Amino acid sequence: MLATGTTDGFSRDRWMRPALVSAMLALLAGALSGQPLVLVSSERGTGGQEAASDSSFLEALSDDGRFVVFTSDAYDLVTGLADPIFTYDLFVHDTLSGLSQLVSRSAASPTTPANQQTSGPATVSGDGRYIAFESPATDLVAGQTGTATSVFLFDRTSGTMSLVSHALGSATTTG
Repeated sequence: MLATGTTDGFSRDRWMRPALVSAMLALLAGALSGQPLVLVSSERGTGGQEAASDSSFLEALSDDGRFVVFTSDAYDLVTGLADPIFTYDLFVHDTLSGLSQLVSRSAASPTTPANQQTSGPATVSGDGRYIAFESPATDLVAGQTGTATSVFLFDRTSGTMSLVSHALGSATTTG
């Protein structure tokens, strides 16, 4: 882990919260005791047996490790994914159901990625229901205006997206 103000030349350095490190260590301990590890960024329809078409990076884990939030520029993680710009998008994978869901998606469609890259940082609530992230995308919330990088909250249960860092008096204008 790097000290504050140092660099090793890698642009994707990740700093992890202690809770995330603890969850990762618990998963590793399970694997060492004979419990299987699960490939979460796998190509859809392969039952977790084939890696996705491109890179994926861990962003966050729910408290029990069931929900894995990650960024990826793969195009084959979600059925019907229409990604014409092939940039990093944010996904959540449910290790119990084996399904992945596009989080950084256009308000117009649950399988259309946002109009700009979303590559972290992201966090997930302890139970995996809410995912907070930042993005410069301008189509995550219907009627969204403004061009500033903003903070969004995705409710995995209802499928709704909210602009958190909105301008005073407007739920759809970036702040």
